[in-house]
Amino acid sequence: MSEIQINQLLIKQIEDIYGKGFDFSRAGGKVKDLLEKINNSYNNLEYQSKQNNILFEEEENIVFTIGMSAGVIRANKKFFKTFGFQNLADFKKDYSCICELFIEDEGYLKETTAEVHWTEPIFRKPDIRHKALIKDFNGDKRVYAVLLKEVILETSKLKICTFTDITELEEALSTSRKSEEIKTAFMANMSHEIRTPMNGIIGFTNLLFETELTPQQQQFLELIDESTILLSKIVDDILDFSEMENSSVELDYINVDIFTDCYSFMSLFKTKALEKNLSYRVQIDPDISKSLLMDKSKVVKVISNLISNAIKFTPEGGEILIDIQRLESTENSELISFAVTDTGIGIDQCNMDNIFKSFRQADSSLSKEFAGAGLGLSIAKSLCNVMNSDLKVKSILGEGSTFSFELSLTKTSKQSKLIKLTEKRPIYVIENQSKDYDDVIYQLKSSSINFIPLSTNEMKASGITNHIVIIFDYEVLSSLKLDYNKVLLIDGSKDASLCAKIFENIYHINSFLEFPSELYAAILDLNNLLNMDKSSKSFDLNILVADDDRLNRILLDEMLLGYDIKADFVEDGVDAIVMAFKNSYDLILMDINMPKINGVEANEILKDKGITVPIVAVTANVLKGDKERLLNLGLDDYISKPISTESLYNILLKYSSTLIDID
Repeated sequence: MSEIQINQLLIKQIEDIYGKGFDFSRAGGKVKDLLEKINNSYNNLEYQSKQNNILFEEEENIVFTIGMSAGVIRANKKFFKTFGFQNLADFKKDYSCICELFIEDEGYLKETTAEVHWTEPIFRKPDIRHKALIKDFNGDKRVYAVLLKEVILETSKLKICTFTDITELEEALSTSRKSEEIKTAFMANMSHEIRTPMNGIIGFTNLLFETELTPQQQQFLELIDESTILLSKIVDDILDFSEMENSSVELDYINVDIFTDCYSFMSLFKTKALEKNLSYRVQIDPDISKSLLMDKSKVVKVISNLISNAIKFTPEGGEILIDIQRLESTENSELISFAVTDTGIGIDQCNMDNIFKSFRQADSSLSKEFAGAGLGLSIAKSLCNVMNSDLKVKSILGEGSTFSFELSLTKTSKQSKLIKLTEKRPIYVIENQSKDYDDVIYQLKSSSINFIPLSTNEMKASGITNHIVIIFDYEVLSSLKLDYNKVLLIDGSKDASLCAKIFENIYHINSFLEFPSELYAAILDLNNLLNMDKSSKSFDLNILVADDDRLNRILLDEMLLGYDIKADFVEDGVDAIVMAFKNSYDLILMDINMPKINGVEANEILKDKGITVPIVAVTANVLKGDKERLLNLGLDDYISKPISTESLYNILLKYSSTLIDID
C-alpha cells in the first residue's frame, strides 16, 4: 500500500468522524502529526508482513496451514517443491487433504477417516514423536517428523503444520538397530559356544573332585577349578558389559529376604577369603524387614563384584566386612545401605576417576599382579544407576576401601524364609542368667522365629539331633553331646574360641552384638547340611535327556548316576519326540540348540500331542530375557549351562514324587 493510498484512507476515516468538508488547514499540526504516526505504523506493519512472509516461504522445513473444513489454506515453497506442485490450486486439483499423500505403515500417521481426523493422534499424545511417510515428487519415500500448533485467527481455528525431513536420521537409527541386533546375536552365539565346552570342563572337574586323588592330582585339579571360575567370571562380565552397552537392562523385582537370600550367596566367598587367611564377616541389621521387593540378581551381581575385588586386593591377614544396614523406615518402604569394607591396598585419590571406567584398574601396573578384565566396578556402578542408586567409594592408599550403595525397597507381607525354615525345626535355647540370653530371646521373638527354651538337664535328656542349639557358656557345652546339631556358642572366653576352631559344627561369637548374622548363618548352613544329606538319597525318576553335544551327554549321565538315575539319551529333537511317545518319563531335560528339530519346536510338538511330562530347558542361552522367553514358549523350567550340581539337584527334587522341598 502506497503512502498516497494510506493518506486517502485516513482522510476518509476522519471525514467519517467529523463530516465531509472538514477543513484540515484549520486543524493545525495535531492531525498532521497523527497522520504521520499512523502512516509510519502502517509502514512498519507492511515491513513485518513482508519479513514474516519471507521467513515462511524460505523455511527449510515444510510449513503449511490447514482448516478443519478447507484443507490446506496456505503452504510455503518447500511444500510445493518437495511434492511437485506449482501452487496451491495445482495441489487441490488432485487432493483435498495433505493426508491423502500419506503411505500407511506401522508407526506412521494415517489418512483421515470418517471417525478420526489425521491430526487427532498428535493432539492426544503431544509428548511423543509423530511421523508421516510420504513419497516426494521423485517417488522416493521420505519420513517426516510432524508438529502441529493450533491458533485462533479472528473467528477461525487454524492449524500450523511443520514437516521436518528425518529420513536420514531414521535410516541411521535403523542401521544402528540392525547393528545392535547383529551384535546381540553374536554375543548370544558366543555365549552359547563358550558355555558349551565350559559345561564339560566344570562338570567333569567337579566329578573328579569326588574320586580318590593323589595330593598332586588334587593340587592340579584345584588349579583347573580356579581357572574355570576366573574364566566364567570374565565371560559373565563381558556379557553383562554388552547388555549395559546396549542399554537393555531392565529391573526384575521379586520378594527377597535379605537375611537368607543375600547371606547365602555372600557366604560362598568365605572359603576363598579363608584361603588368603582373611577375616571375613557378614553383618546384617536385624531390624531390616524380612521381605522386601528387590531386583535380587542385580544386587547379587553388584555385591559379588565388590566382594571379589575386596578379596583380590586385600593381602593375607587382612579383613573384609560386608555390612547391610537399615537407614530409614516408613510404613511402606525401607532405605537399605549395602557396604563392603576391606583393609586392602587402597586407592590413590588421583586414580579415583579410573576405577569405574571399563577395562581399567586404578593403577594399570596392577593388571599384571591382579588378573581380570577390569569390568567389575564399571558393571557394578552401571547396575546401581539402573536401580536408581549410585556406587560410592571411600579409600585411603595403603589402608583399605569401602564401597557402598543405598536402595529404597518396598516392604511386602510375604513370610520370611527364616520363619519357614524354623517352623518344623525349632531352635533350642539353653536357659542362662545373662543379658545375652535375654537379648537373644527378644531377637528371636521379634523376628517371629520358632524357638524352645530348655534347661541344661532337659537338653541332656532330649536326644535332639539336626537342630540349632544356642548356648551361652562353654562349660555347659562341654557337658552336652551335640555332635549332630549346629551349635551357636555365645561366650567371650578363650576356651570357647578354641573349641570353635576344633569342631566344625560350632559357631562362636563373643557377644550378642554379633548374634543376628551368625544365627542366620547357622540356620542356613544347617539347612544346606540337611539338603546335602537328602542329596545323597536316590531319586525314583525316569528321565530322557536330549542334547546334541557328546560331552554334555556323558556329563549328565555321570551326574544322574550319582542319584541312581539311569537316563535315556538322544541327540536331536526328532529322536526326543519318538522316545517321549515310546516310553513313559517323569522328566525330560531338553537342550535348545539341536539339529533337525530344536528344543523349543520339540517341546511344542509334544505339548500339542498331549504329552504332559515336565520339559526342562538345559541351555547355554543365558543372555537377558532367554529364560523368560523359553518359559513363555512353553518350557516348564530352565537350567543354564554350565550345569551346577545344585541346580540339577533342585530340579530333580522339584519334580520328584519321593522328596519334598522344604523351601
